[in-house]
Amino acid sequence: MRISAEYMNLLQSRLDMVGNNLANANTTAFKQQLLSEEEGMDTQELSKSRAMYGGVAPGIAADQTALPVYNGNRFDFSQGTLVQSDQPQNMAISGEGFFQVAAANGRTGYTRAGNFGPDGNGRIVNPQGLLLELGAEIPENASDLSIGSDGKITAVVDDELTELGQLTLARFENPHGLQQAGDDIYLETDQSGPPLTGNPGTEGFGQIQGGMLERSNTDTAKAMSNMIEAQRAYQIEIGITKDQDQMIAEAIALRG
Repeated sequence: MRISAEYMNLLQSRLDMVGNNLANANTTAFKQQLLSEEEGMDTQELSKSRAMYGGVAPGIAADQTALPVYNGNRFDFSQGTLVQSDQPQNMAISGEGFFQVAAANGRTGYTRAGNFGPDGNGRIVNPQGLLLELGAEIPENASDLSIGSDGKITAVVDDELTELGQLTLARFENPHGLQQAGDDIYLETDQSGPPLTGNPGTEGFGQIQGGMLERSNTDTAKAMSNMIEAQRAYQIEIGITKDQDQMIAEAIALRG
C-alpha cells in the first residue's frame, strides 16, 4: 500500500508538472519542468501498468528490480525559439545567461524573460514592475534608449548619441539549483552557487538580441503525450489500489 501511494504521488506530480508546462506554452521565456526520478521501488510489487513508458520505466530493463520514485522537479534551461517583437525595449539572450532584476527584500532576481519596457519614471522594468539592473543611470531627458548585442547602453541626450553604461548578464555553475520565485524569476541558492557575471558576447555569455523575445521551451506535442500517458496510468493505478483494498478486506473477513 505504501508503494502504491508513492506511485500515485509520482503520477499526480507528473500530471501537475505537465499541466503547468502546457499552461505556460505561450509565456515569454518560460522554462518547462522535467520530473527527476531515482530508483527505489521493487518491480515485483508493481504492475507493468505503473511504468509510464512502453511498460518499462525509462532507463530500467524489464528484469531489473527498481522503478523510479518521485524525487522533485528540475527546470529545463534550454533556449526557446527567438521571435521578433514590436517593442524596442524587448530583448532576448541568444546563448547562456540571465537578465538581472531588482527583486523583493533587496535581492537580485534572474530571468530569461526580456519583455521589458519603460515605466512612468523612464526606468526599464518587467511586466511585474521589477527594475532591470542596467548598471547605468538613465537621464530624465534621454530618448531612443538602446542596448546593443554586447550590452552597451546608449541613448540620445541633449540631441547627442551618448553611451550611458554596460548591461551585464549572470550565469550559474548549477542553474538547476536556482529557486523559482514566480513569474519566471529565479533566486540564488547555496545549491546554485553565486552568480558569475560578464558582458554579453564574452566567453560563457550569450549576446543580446534587441527587439526579440524568447518563447517558452515547452514541447507542446510531447507534453500532451505525457499528459495522456500519466492520466491513463493514474486511472489504472486507482483500479489496482481498489483491488488491493478489496483483497485486504476479504483476508480480514476470512481471519474473522
